[in-house]
Amino acid sequence: MAKFALSELTRYIVILAWMAINTYLFVNAFIELNTSKRNFYLRKIVKCGHNVLRFLDKHKTFHKYIAYMICLQTVIHIVAHVFNVEFFVESHKSNDPLIQRLNSFEDMGNETYLNPIRNDNAVTSGITGAAITLSLILMFSSSTELIRRSYFEVFWNTHHLFVIFYAGLIIHGIQGVVRFQLNFEEHDPEICFKNVTSWNKEGPCKTEPKFVPFGMNTWKWVVGPVFLYIVERGIRFFRSFQEVKILKVVNHPSKVIEIQMKKKGFHHDAGQYIFLKCPKLSHLEWHPFTLTSAPEDDFFSVHIRIAGDWTGGLAKLMNGDGVEPRSLADMPRYQHNQNNVNPVVKKVYFFWICPDTNAFEWFTDLLQYLEDRMMATGNADFLEYNIYLTRGWGPNMARTIVLHEDEEEDIITGCKQKTRYGRPESFIKPPPIFSAFDPNKEDGE
Repeated sequence: MAKFALSELTRYIVILAWMAINTYLFVNAFIELNTSKRNFYLRKIVKCGHNVLRFLDKHKTFHKYIAYMICLQTVIHIVAHVFNVEFFVESHKSNDPLIQRLNSFEDMGNETYLNPIRNDNAVTSGITGAAITLSLILMFSSSTELIRRSYFEVFWNTHHLFVIFYAGLIIHGIQGVVRFQLNFEEHDPEICFKNVTSWNKEGPCKTEPKFVPFGMNTWKWVVGPVFLYIVERGIRFFRSFQEVKILKVVNHPSKVIEIQMKKKGFHHDAGQYIFLKCPKLSHLEWHPFTLTSAPEDDFFSVHIRIAGDWTGGLAKLMNGDGVEPRSLADMPRYQHNQNNVNPVVKKVYFFWICPDTNAFEWFTDLLQYLEDRMMATGNADFLEYNIYLTRGWGPNMARTIVLHEDEEEDIITGCKQKTRYGRPESFIKPPPIFSAFDPNKEDGE
């Protein structure tokens, strides 16, 4: 026993030393890159902080990949159990002395038997396994694009089955159906399996093998994410009590409403999104929407396309006041100082990617106004917008587009600059100063 303890202690010392060295090297390199003068210009180029935050925008993609992997591993797990149960059952018919001996062990303090089929009470794992699998099937099947867009509440509600999923996952191994040998020091299985009659005698087989369950280990992998989730939900719950004042509701074409709001202490950057909850519609549902206001505005706004039950109910409660979109004079001006030389922006690139033509209706009037204003002031090249229509046209529309290709105005938007079809392959020109929000995203997209 002392020899075993010494070898285990040595192993843990080596592992801890290896982890400590790697942790030190990582922390030292991280501090060096973020504080030293020799890496100052490198930090300016890569902008580490902002780039790291941008990776968080891919959280939905990572979430989907993890879900696919969970489903794949679940299938493998279930199939493996099916085969294992069959093997356990068939082992009782075996004439092999070793198999017969292993199947004959009695339950003595839950430390003897190996074959779980002999245990009539082995039902806990089956029940939790069925609950986990059913929850996963419902969550995965309701996450399809069709369900999310047409029946978002179904997707939202069934996705909260993750509580049952994780609870069942944690206690799935509580009964210990899968077991391992505990006393391999006193009973060497690589030697003793050759001669069953030598068990309980002197030598490496002086005792019979004892088996114990692996027990519950899933909590070690779940406790961290669950803790972070609870903290995040707590912060969101606290913020939900902070007052939000609605300043204006604007009705746009194509069933789009604009809501301008104000909240004490709220600040945002371009490209961020917020979660909205309307207690009169639901106390549980939070829906993400991209912010469409500029950081310099004294309010924040979202554009919401009415495309589902929740957005439809919100539009009825809002009762848009019919105010027209803001004019160019009311919009914020951006000035970029470069050593006080030419402080005014000279060109703006606007990129808008939409899946159907209806989405253009609520914004083309403003584009036409801007286009006419730039022409009248002699700044026709100031605004260059690139509109991409990814889908929503058929053979008849394609024929019409070809026939009107040579006309001065675009057949879809009525603007001077023509609409492009399909997704952009690459941007040859500088990146856009302002990117358009796609109002076609369904609740939760």
